[in-house]
Amino acid sequence: MVISLKRMVGLCLIILLVAAAAGCNGISSLDSAATTPTRSPAETISNTTDDQIYEIKWHGSFQLQNIEADTYVERMLEKKFNVKITLVNANMDKLKLMATTNDLPDIIRLADPRDVSSFANTGFTLELPLELLKEQMPHITNSINYSDPSLWGLTKTNNKNYGIPQYLSIVPWDAEMTWRKDILDLAGIAKVPATIAEYDDAFRIISDKKLEIIAQTNPELKELYMFSAPDIQFSHNQFTWLFGAYGSMPGSWQLDAQGKVVRGETLPGTREALAKLAEWYKLGYIDPRFVTDRSQQIDASYYSGRIVMTTKGIGDVVAKEPNALQKALPSVQYVNTTAPKGPNGHAGIWSWGKRQNFVALSSDLKADPKKVNKILQILEAIASDEELYKLTQWGEEGKSYTIIDGVPNQLPPYNSPLSAESSAMGALGAGIGLFGPFGETEIVNKFLDPVMVKEWKEKYSGKPDVTFALELPSTNVLEQSLIEKWVETFVSIIIGNAPLSAYDDYLLWLDSHGGKQLTEEASELYAQRFKIK
Repeated sequence: MVISLKRMVGLCLIILLVAAAAGCNGISSLDSAATTPTRSPAETISNTTDDQIYEIKWHGSFQLQNIEADTYVERMLEKKFNVKITLVNANMDKLKLMATTNDLPDIIRLADPRDVSSFANTGFTLELPLELLKEQMPHITNSINYSDPSLWGLTKTNNKNYGIPQYLSIVPWDAEMTWRKDILDLAGIAKVPATIAEYDDAFRIISDKKLEIIAQTNPELKELYMFSAPDIQFSHNQFTWLFGAYGSMPGSWQLDAQGKVVRGETLPGTREALAKLAEWYKLGYIDPRFVTDRSQQIDASYYSGRIVMTTKGIGDVVAKEPNALQKALPSVQYVNTTAPKGPNGHAGIWSWGKRQNFVALSSDLKADPKKVNKILQILEAIASDEELYKLTQWGEEGKSYTIIDGVPNQLPPYNSPLSAESSAMGALGAGIGLFGPFGETEIVNKFLDPVMVKEWKEKYSGKPDVTFALELPSTNVLEQSLIEKWVETFVSIIIGNAPLSAYDDYLLWLDSHGGKQLTEEASELYAQRFKIK
């Protein structure tokens, strides 16, 4: 809805909101005594007897270009670890070109699991056995395992590990429902709706008082709708809070009651969810423009005040500045709540999951295991030493950032990762640090916005794809036709152009048009790479 464009196109920039770290409650529940060192990694590595000064070609970012070399952070790390760092600027296209000329950096930042597999299959990246990582970077591996151990499936190729997955502490998009509190108040609804039955009642009451509410909130409005949907080109993200209430999640791979991998739209609750959406559309609750509007039009529609309820990411919820609608109509108030429960107690919203990007090492390092260990130890030290972590994320305290109520706040002009000053500092903000791709759980949680953490703990109900939406062998051949058929089916049912039985027809069609093959491939992928054994 209002955040549809940011959610799908700006995922990497959203990471500015959170540090790349593990779960929100620390790792005390993990049995990590065998791998946690008694001294800090930073202390251990700086007291090493290895006098060799390694030159490390360090790929800082595949997004931001023209970052200055010899930054403040770079010099501090060189001094701390007795190394010479050469910062490499390269987007993914340039990185692939460098691979063909045998000129890859030692530390490589990769955007997508496909890149991890591609670089591994062509021999460009080094195998990183999990036992080696547990030995050299115990805090990082523990944090990954606490956050989501299935993330290791994203760096696995041919049953070997070729990377280190970055990870999120909280998932900051589409975590909760946002209602217009001022409209609920005008309608006399004191309790924020929490179930589909309560949504039914609230929609009916607001609809009955629609003209009165429009007159008191924005007389220029010609219509008031209960909700809309994101841009329909993101078919997997349509009405997911409603499908989730019925135990379904179309467009993604989910586990059924027997633990088998199935397409989300084939789960039993999908039929009931479609029936409810068709009922609500007929009653005039759903903005009919959900079929035709694109992201910018959807955002403009929401900010005109014609929508009562939407989904919002945590970053939007905790924003201190009023949004465009509140600036235009100061009387607008919001109230946020978790996704509604359906008749059988199900609840959920589509989620990207805790997946982020990846770090790999050049296969040229195979001949120098000591340098490999040195690099892993440096990454571990940065992630697990509070001062080094702050240095790599925010730079120099007092100059580029300050601590306010325990949370780092970047100071102008360092609050923009694109500024010349940020480039010279070499610290671009939490989660996009050039030299700090990881953060140990407890350290990162210490510096997260406590309001954001509280919101996530209380209201997040995400249902990620169990395969992290990875491409399957037949994806390019079969997937698009399935998406188009599903969109045609669910839209036709919702707007009343097709009976509910069209869903049953879709299931039959799906089975004979690639659904069975894709399900077999998804099941095999899940079993090989993500199933926790």
